[in-house]
Amino acid sequence: VQTQIDYYFGRENLIKDVFLRSRIMNEEGWVQIHVLAGFRRIQNMTTDMSIINEAIAGCSKLEIDAGSASVRLKDDWQEWILTPGKMEEQGQAASPARS
Repeated sequence: VQTQIDYYFGRENLIKDVFLRSRIMNEEGWVQIHVLAGFRRIQNMTTDMSIINEAIAGCSKLEIDAGSASVRLKDDWQEWILTPGKMEEQGQAASPARS
């Protein structure tokens, strides 16, 4: 589970995952943990939120906001925010990505 979460927040995935960056991340780079838990690949591994939370806690490049039950990159999260206006500038359209 930790490896999959690391992948979702890794540079290689974020470069191409327009859906995650534009529709799931908020304007401060936060992704709600329950949304990550709903990703197909995570659900195929486990639906146990304690295991998912442990996996996230073990990801050294992520920070957790317990108050909002959200997670984001510790460093350079601003680089990955993709607003609809920014997408238009880049000529991209949001489409569902593989989870």
